[in-house]
Amino acid sequence: MRIVESVLPSLPKRPQVILSANDDMALGAIEALQSQGVKPGEILVTGFDAVPEALARVRDGWLAVTADQRRALRCRRR
Repeated sequence: MRIVESVLPSLPKRPQVILSANDDMALGAIEALQSQGVKPGEILVTGFDAVPEALARVRDGWLAVTADQRRALRCRRR
């Protein structure tokens, strides 16, 4: 969030996409974008983990995509 808040206003042109390593980072970026008056979809934000709050942001148009790791399937014994 702090990076987006500090860097975004100084850019000559807004980015089209913010790629986040995980949903927590994506949610922080969304919070920063909201505080700067950016509307949903003006800057695409991506996440990774498919946590419930991120899925809600996908539904409301703030998060473009989040990837579900399917941890339960990867960790089960055979």
